[in-house]
Amino acid sequence: MMSQSGFVVAMAATISLARYERPSEVLRPIRKWTIVSRFGPENEYLTLSTAAAMQPEQTEAPIGLAPTKTVFGVLLSETEHESMFLLLRHLPRGVNIAGTFFPAEG
Repeated sequence: MMSQSGFVVAMAATISLARYERPSEVLRPIRKWTIVSRFGPENEYLTLSTAAAMQPEQTEAPIGLAPTKTVFGVLLSETEHESMFLLLRHLPRGVNIAGTFFPAEG
C-alpha cells in the first residue's frame, strides 16, 4: 500500500492521435509534457493532464507547466508494487481538478 502522501510529477509523453472509430490507426504522434497527480484523503484519486508541447531540444520540464485536458481516475486496487485506477467518463461531484475535465473513452 502507498504510505506516503500524494504527488505531482511532470513527464515527457508521446500521444498518438487517431480517429475515434479506428483507434489503432495512428494518424500522428505528438510529444507533450504530461502532468500526473495522485491525491485525495487516502490518495485514491489520479489525474493525467496534457500540458505544453515539447520542443525538440527540451530534456527537462519547463517551470510553469499548466494542465489543459485532464482525465480523472479512482483507485480500484493496490498492492505493494502496483496501483490500478479506473479512468472515469464523469467527474465526481465535489472533486476539483486542474485543467479542463476530459472524459475517458474506452
